Amino acid sequence: MENFNSPFMAKSIAEFWGRWHISLSNWLRDYLFLPLSYSVARRAMKKSYKVFKVEYISYITGILITMTICGIWHGASWNFVIFGFLQGFIMTVELLTRKVRKKVKKIIPSWLDTLGGMGFTFAVFSFTTIFFKANTVTDAFFIVGKIFTASGPFYIGEWQQIIYCFLAVFLLLIVSLSQEYSVKKSLQLKPKYWFISQIGYVFLIILILLIGVFDGGQFIYFQF
Repeated sequence: MENFNSPFMAKSIAEFWGRWHISLSNWLRDYLFLPLSYSVARRAMKKSYKVFKVEYISYITGILITMTICGIWHGASWNFVIFGFLQGFIMTVELLTRKVRKKVKKIIPSWLDTLGGMGFTFAVFSFTTIFFKANTVTDAFFIVGKIFTASGPFYIGEWQQIIYCFLAVFLLLIVSLSQEYSVKKSLQLKPKYWFISQIGYVFLIILILLIGVFDGGQFIYFQF
């Protein structure tokens, strides 16, 4: 199955997890979140809550527990627990601010809403992955503290590397935008002449040799 569907095109963390690691997200939804939510809803209906609606209570409880377990699935340590809990907490905030955000959407341009949502999703998820990637919780909080207190150069390394990174991200962004908004014609490059297609292949091979990873680096999900 398609396991990643342009997750950073999502405009919220809730939508993000519908696009990121879809097989895992679907399993968590079907076997953890829905049973938990239904169970909490049945219990909550027997009591009277003036502050929150029953659907709010069931969703918040279900999503916090589910995403915390999702964090533990990645590893049995506190930094993964915090990573998962933060995902659930952010989705809870999104739920509680849904009405306010709907009102804001009506008074701002649609393109601003789209870019703002994507920017929010990227920034928040990137921040939470500090806990995902750090070896310990102490290391994670140390990194977070340095983000807000340390000063120094914006980038440390060879300038060629960051240029290659920007070029690669730009190309991937074009592909993602094309897939997201069905602009398929722009990617259907089928030259009539054999020589032109061979030049394209050579160019791709050169790119692989220039920016390829040949030192044993692995895709992070191979760890799990």
